[in-house]
Amino acid sequence: MRIPPRARLALAAAALLAAAACESAVNANETDEGTLSFSYSGDDSGAFSATGAYDRLRPNASPWAVGNRGTLASGRTAVGVYARADRDGDDLVDEFLMLIEAPQVGTITCTGDTTGCPVGAFLVLGTTPTGQEAQAVYASASATVNITAVSQDQASGTFVMTMEGYNVEDAADSVQVTRGTFSVPVMRAAN
Repeated sequence: MRIPPRARLALAAAALLAAAACESAVNANETDEGTLSFSYSGDDSGAFSATGAYDRLRPNASPWAVGNRGTLASGRTAVGVYARADRDGDDLVDEFLMLIEAPQVGTITCTGDTTGCPVGAFLVLGTTPTGQEAQAVYASASATVNITAVSQDQASGTFVMTMEGYNVEDAADSVQVTRGTFSVPVMRAAN
């Protein structure tokens, strides 16, 4: 079965995060504090805001925002930006994952067909802390990301995007992500 580009993106980003999380005792178990926030409207609406340090010993704790750098199977360098935020009034969390291939300072815009786009993202709303279920999952359909800084230790920038429902039931749903900002410490994935 052929894996669609968005699913490949998710798998690549998850592999990067897993590699960074398993990196060893060379780095401390907790990262510096990171932040990621945005508003979204459409079939679902609200605000996402995560500020905190990622603790490798307690990855299901939240909120936190972190980045990681690694090499994809294609040989290209990528930075993953991942954040988890608590939801008000329940035990669920929201998660955001963005993968940027060959990151450098500047603006990346992808519209329409995202097949060759070096940026992709997922927004998972109302999931359990262990990721077993979700109320809604959206994948980027178009995006503009302005990377203002990227180094071995830090990544920051702004973004806007249109995201479409990723589950079969939600395929017609969409949200507009606006006022997105991120400033995250970057862990290096063990290769």
